Amino acid sequence: MQERTQYSIGETSIITGISSRTLRYYDSLKLIIPEIRDLQNNYRYYSRDQVVQLLAVQRLRTMGCSQQMLRTVIQKNSLEALCDQIELRIRELEDEIAKRSAIISENAEFLNRLKAFLEIRAHADSSTSLLDNMRVEEIPICHLFCEQRVMPHYNVLDTSVNFRLELYSKCRALGLQPTGPEITTYFTNLLGQFVMHDCKIQIGIAVKNSSSCDQIQEFGGFTAATAIHIGSYETMVNTHMMMLRWINQNGYEVNGYVSEEFMMSPIDILEQKNQIIKVIMPVRGIPVERTTNARR
Repeated sequence: MQERTQYSIGETSIITGISSRTLRYYDSLKLIIPEIRDLQNNYRYYSRDQVVQLLAVQRLRTMGCSQQMLRTVIQKNSLEALCDQIELRIRELEDEIAKRSAIISENAEFLNRLKAFLEIRAHADSSTSLLDNMRVEEIPICHLFCEQRVMPHYNVLDTSVNFRLELYSKCRALGLQPTGPEITTYFTNLLGQFVMHDCKIQIGIAVKNSSSCDQIQEFGGFTAATAIHIGSYETMVNTHMMMLRWINQNGYEVNGYVSEEFMMSPIDILEQKNQIIKVIMPVRGIPVERTTNARR
């Protein structure tokens, strides 16, 4: 039986899995041109070697290789060239997978926070006293990508959108992955952030720890009184004042700077009336002798 040496476009399409339309497209790009022509009917055919080349091309196509990669393999026409291009494409795919995995992880975390946020908001009862959700708890350690700034004549109603946008941009530029809520700390006297004075604040984004970045700091690992503030920031001063009263009445004193944990960042929720913020006031127990003296 005579061995075949030429294949029509239709036959080549079936053998290689490359559509006839794509084969004609490759022809127009001068990527692979059928090299055999029948002088009687003017039909063109692919040679056996060209079909083998097209099988290699199809393998690269399934990997999403660029047209330039395909051209390189065809022009060099060697197993070494094929090996090089496959290795190159595998490295590219691995990079793409890593980037997409980071995107999935970040947005899955964001989705979980969004669902929790919506659940809390749906069950919020305006008639329930804020005192009902106040408690003392241990704040777990997390790692924050932080930046501090002195805000002139600080107004708490200003959500510092530009500050936050710049911080998130720097975070991603360093290849860091946000993993949790945003925490703002006020380096001022108690209630100092509410009096329109210059105020030093720190905004931190929870991220996976990276020892190579000096802007990452630990947050947590201390005891704090906490309360959930739901609604506009205009009434936040009332929440702070009620917490200070509750802390004093329950035998504690403030022992550090006050922080606010935003379940959703102000750049995610523009309407402050929809905010849910956890206020964190570090505390310590008042020694018994001081409590006794205060009661005399």
